[in-house]
Amino acid sequence: MKQFTEILWTKKVDDYRESKGYGITLDEAQNVYVGGYITGEKGRKDFLSIKYDLDGNQEWLNTSNFSRFLEDDVATDILVDEGYVYLMGYAYQGPDYMNDLLLVSYEKSGAFSSSRFYKKAGTDDYPTGFTFANLSRSPITKSRTVVIGHSDNVTQSNVSDILTICFNNDLLTNVLWSDVYNNEIYNGNDIATAVTVNKQGTQIYVTGYSENGSTGKDFVTIKYRVSEKNREWVNFFDYPSKTPGNDRASSVLIKDDSLYVTGSCDRAPNGFWMVKYPVSGSNPPVNESWSNTFIPSFLNGREPGTYNSAAILGMDSTGNIINFYMGWNNEFRSYAAQKFDPNGNVLYTLDPDLKNSLSIPGINKANLKKTNIKKEQLKD
Repeated sequence: MKQFTEILWTKKVDDYRESKGYGITLDEAQNVYVGGYITGEKGRKDFLSIKYDLDGNQEWLNTSNFSRFLEDDVATDILVDEGYVYLMGYAYQGPDYMNDLLLVSYEKSGAFSSSRFYKKAGTDDYPTGFTFANLSRSPITKSRTVVIGHSDNVTQSNVSDILTICFNNDLLTNVLWSDVYNNEIYNGNDIATAVTVNKQGTQIYVTGYSENGSTGKDFVTIKYRVSEKNREWVNFFDYPSKTPGNDRASSVLIKDDSLYVTGSCDRAPNGFWMVKYPVSGSNPPVNESWSNTFIPSFLNGREPGTYNSAAILGMDSTGNIINFYMGWNNEFRSYAAQKFDPNGNVLYTLDPDLKNSLSIPGINKANLKKTNIKKEQLKD
């Protein structure tokens, strides 16, 4: 058996122009798809998509610029189903619309299929998450996709709102619905970082963080129905601490009837928090016995704000939850991981200096804020 550390192949774009990949995915045949940009005419960026086969042979490479203003077009993520390849990104649409979200699809042969802008006047809009809402198992039928991002607040300068767009599964990938979320109590930055959909393709969960006054930034998670623009609930979490700090959710995962959210918390201190919700009901409570705080050795004792950090959730073949933790700045970069059993007990911890890491199960008097959003309060 080949060792996991063995490099099977590496590839680079053989071109003198600058290029960068932002998204990568595999299909069931283990073909590799990459999305990003390549610098085109007059220094502008163009959409870039590449397909490699299992052995690393390039099957096709596409570059395109979809804006008549001949400015930057950048693909930020890529998905693939039985028949199509989907790229999400942004492109400049002139001074009235500025940067708008752009969804482009190709046939798996590399032939162009469609492009669709989501135009929102007077705002810069950038995608931060991309997933399938309904996955097509047919090579001639498109999947339904959902995109999250951040959009300029039209009433406050230097403030962003959470933008969620659910596209239709027709051949032209028209928009089914869209929603902009703003925490109107504090009217600060609301940032979406991750999105997931349940197995049935009926519910969308968006997570990120929101400015909540004196407590700083808090986790925020929003539940939608796929079929219509309807926020079923909005949940906030502020990590319990005597002093304010920023809590930034960075990943969300569904397993069975539970939703898992994780992210960094300045006052953990300098650690990460993972929380579990039931997916049913209105404003479901946090599962206190499942919650977990982890402080990796490479962040233990550091000053908040002097580093970047994020956590990403995954699942092994038996359904155990895995949390991957990352931290970095100009001086260091490191990672750790934990695996949990179905009851939330830590099965193992990987850390470069395990003695100086800290894992704390449960929750103690956490400040859990819940907000019901009525349908009539929704905004376009």
